[in-house]
Amino acid sequence: MKNYFLFFLTALLLSSCGVNRVYIPGSYGSGSIKSYTVRPIYKDTTVSETYISANISHGIMSHLAEDSSPDKKTIANLTIHKGISTKNFNYHYGIGGSYGNYTFKYPLENLIKKNETQNFYNFSSKLGINFKNNSKKYNYENRWLGIELVYTYEFGSYQNKLTYLKKQSPSDTSIIIVDKKSLLTANIYWEKIFILNDDKNFGLSLYLGGILDLNKAKYNIPADGSTGFGGIIFNYTNKKYTFSMINESFAYKSKSINFGISYKL
Repeated sequence: MKNYFLFFLTALLLSSCGVNRVYIPGSYGSGSIKSYTVRPIYKDTTVSETYISANISHGIMSHLAEDSSPDKKTIANLTIHKGISTKNFNYHYGIGGSYGNYTFKYPLENLIKKNETQNFYNFSSKLGINFKNNSKKYNYENRWLGIELVYTYEFGSYQNKLTYLKKQSPSDTSIIIVDKKSLLTANIYWEKIFILNDDKNFGLSLYLGGILDLNKAKYNIPADGSTGFGGIIFNYTNKKYTFSMINESFAYKSKSINFGISYKL
């Protein structure tokens, strides 16, 4: 089953064999765009709760030329959001911000030093809705056909580095540099929550998404190359606290793991 999920969820940014390196915004992947969003359990009446969440993630970015030692990035994220549950729907909206660093493992001529590290920051907003149904007999809540929109704006020395590379690097189709500061993404998701009692539950979620506002031709991305991402989420709630883990795949052979904690205010 693990191999099935990896096959289904891995998103290929590069499909042409002529591309050796790709540099993308630090916010893409690694739990900055997608973090777990807690939504309250419906209890015969509409429920609205506010949550604050902290997440930390570690990701790797592989390059075809040197995929044995990929680039690395770490991101810390803080988010506040509102979750609303009705009989047939869940809604959520929120804002957040992140700090991250990106380490280039391999040099590139005189443009990138080995193990060079650059920092980045972002602020983001998200909005989502899903259909749902509850089963009191089997104590679960099934959240299906969900869609979430996330807007992220990134800045910092890593973004400045991408812009510099874009201007200075040779006109070489084997190198792709996406120095895009703003990203609008969408993901579809499914989640199942198993209710243990009024204070405790655990769940499983799957999601698959992509970038909506990317001009592939501008960044020399192959027309059939995907800009998607996808993953699996495990979560456990005990009273006001929710703990989560996200395993995400994005770009070519790239992946991340994210650990989060949420508190109901």
